[in-house]
Amino acid sequence: MLIRFIVSNFLSFNEETEFNMLTGNFKIHKSHVIRTHKIDLLKTAAIYGANGSGKSNLIKAVEMLKNLATSTDDPLKTSITRCFKLEENCQQKPSSFEVEFVAQNKIFSYGLSFLNKVITEEYLYKKTKEGNDELVFERKLTNGVRKIEMNPKLTSNEKDRYYIELFEEELLKDNQTFLSQAKGKRFKDINLVYEWFDDYLIVIFPQSKYMSMLHQIVDNLNFKEFVTSVIKNVDTGIQDLASKEIPYDSFFGEDEKSVKEDILKQLEEDKNSAIVLQNEVSEAVISKSESGKPIVHKLITRHPTSKGQLIDFEITEESDGSRRLLDIIPALDVVFNMNATVFIDEINRSMHPSMTKELIILFLLNEASKGQLIFTTHESNLLDLKLFRPDEIWFTEKKDDGSTTMYPLSDFKPRYDLDIRKGYLQGRFGAIPFLGNLKDLNW
Repeated sequence: MLIRFIVSNFLSFNEETEFNMLTGNFKIHKSHVIRTHKIDLLKTAAIYGANGSGKSNLIKAVEMLKNLATSTDDPLKTSITRCFKLEENCQQKPSSFEVEFVAQNKIFSYGLSFLNKVITEEYLYKKTKEGNDELVFERKLTNGVRKIEMNPKLTSNEKDRYYIELFEEELLKDNQTFLSQAKGKRFKDINLVYEWFDDYLIVIFPQSKYMSMLHQIVDNLNFKEFVTSVIKNVDTGIQDLASKEIPYDSFFGEDEKSVKEDILKQLEEDKNSAIVLQNEVSEAVISKSESGKPIVHKLITRHPTSKGQLIDFEITEESDGSRRLLDIIPALDVVFNMNATVFIDEINRSMHPSMTKELIILFLLNEASKGQLIFTTHESNLLDLKLFRPDEIWFTEKKDDGSTTMYPLSDFKPRYDLDIRKGYLQGRFGAIPFLGNLKDLNW
């Protein structure tokens, strides 16, 4: 569960900027608060702001930290162009991230800084029962020399100390995090933090596709029932989701002979494997049938005729809004059933405002939900204190130097009967575009 996220010198974030899920002193919507490890956290947050104010950049910053924490490849490959470019010589100071979160009833703080594709600092702390910060590890680069300091409890024997020396001198590369390389059974807290980033921190962009939908529809009856129940109740016309088998040869075109041969080769090398093919809107899974022949499975939707007969539709035949809905519903399933934190950029993309609102109400009314839902939006119909608490609504605004600042609605101490939507559109809370110059066009 996310407590706070801090970023500096990354995209539109220049100075250190904090976003958090901490609660204010409000008496409304007490069911929106999750009590965990003696700390109150919010279940949801809606982030508003003008185009170009930095809403999506916050989500990109979270994704960047997640990639750094979990990737064994080179997540810093293009990072040199991602500092705050409106400040001269931004590439000469590090970009920094820090996240505080709860994982298995432990509070951790993990952070790192990188400069010119080199990680210059990385650290992990956890809260003790007394509320103090206890070091797990700290990695620094000083004058080209890498040094890793571990909690003495974790390196009490010579074998563990030698293991760390190997990382300092040989195993750890400058563009890799110690967290991603040291995960495993040797250090329990490091492994726990890695799992949180990998499995419990989920980021969804407008172009993201939930590519495991097909597997879950087939293998998880509860998941399928959840998805179909939501789809039916938001009036998309879809009555059911299913997996459709397609003969291998008929799935490919005549000009895809080499692709067919490559897939067959992969299936021969690993007889238990399943190969996922995906494009911008749908997916197909290729595996071997019991007879040993390759078979293609595709996700399809089913619509009823006036007589109740179900007709199969390709995902590509569905509207943009229905396809967006199929990408978001699995995320709702995750926050209902897991202590996960899900970020969704532009949650209302391609969807009707009423549909977006109903999905969020569905989440908020489920008092048994376990996770957190954080999203960016322009949808002003959601700005309602009957729906959200003041500390659940955040704004991004561009400062004079072009950098992003963030602040919650609770900073304005609004009355509970205030028309938040009207106040926002009138510019009372900032975070809206300035359109005055359009009048000079004389259209």
